[in-house]
Amino acid sequence: MAKVKNYNMDQGSYFAFSVSAVDENNSLLALTAGSVGYTPSAYAKTSYISTTYIPIACSFTGPAGNILCEIGTTFSAAMKPVRYVYDVNLQQPSAKTVRQQQGTLNVDPLATK
Repeated sequence: MAKVKNYNMDQGSYFAFSVSAVDENNSLLALTAGSVGYTPSAYAKTSYISTTYIPIACSFTGPAGNILCEIGTTFSAAMKPVRYVYDVNLQQPSAKTVRQQQGTLNVDPLATK
């Protein structure tokens, strides 16, 4: 089962968080940028049933098994100041996708727009 983690971010600011990569048995995976066949991805939506989403850039970085998720200033400036739901997934070489983390992302409004 995926970890649940909730975040607050400022609209118009760079925002990043890290997730530990695990397999379907919740065992840590020592993945790096050179790990073939493993693809991390993440998306944020305003509701679970929304058909539009905001992509969150993901890459392997730092200690082996660390997935860095980033939202740049351009994307965060365009986000509405509301609560989003997000999830981070890892597609394995077998094409099986394992959810790594999920939760809410609260965007605090930018006062100087």
